[in-house]
Amino acid sequence: MKTPRPAKAEQSAVNTRKFTGTDKLLGAFPIRRDTVTAEILSRLIGGESLTGMDAVFSASTTRLSAVIFYLSESYGWTIDHADIDVGTSDGRVAVIRAYFLDRPTIRRAFDAGALKFCQSVKDARAKTRKRAPKAKAEAAKRNAARAAAKFNPHQGALFSGGADR
Repeated sequence: MKTPRPAKAEQSAVNTRKFTGTDKLLGAFPIRRDTVTAEILSRLIGGESLTGMDAVFSASTTRLSAVIFYLSESYGWTIDHADIDVGTSDGRVAVIRAYFLDRPTIRRAFDAGALKFCQSVKDARAKTRKRAPKAKAEAAKRNAARAAAKFNPHQGALFSGGADR
């Protein structure tokens, strides 16, 4: 038995839904606004297209793909991507991935309160960044302690480039 074909108006509605992206689910906004996850989502909602290096400099994370996966799996966001060829400084051509939200999803996010969400994320992340100098000093202190703990005084000049006399 054949499945009946939809009428022209019904088919037009189906095609419009596919074109405008309304079949995609709108995800939830993270509760905590001072997180990398919230910042990445805020940037995507703001229309940015993010690569791994963009995330390093803008959100201080080297794990963009993990955040994208988390937003998808835990918060229900449908995040699109495109692969881009880039020339590297050592003469290779590498393929990187850029993540983005499509325009209909962004529009629906703003209808669901994204403007307030994005502003609260911006404020919370600015407050967090004020603690950066203290965090950097603490990291330097920990690294110095770690290096001192690894020092073996019995090795002397073995690794310093000269021999003991």
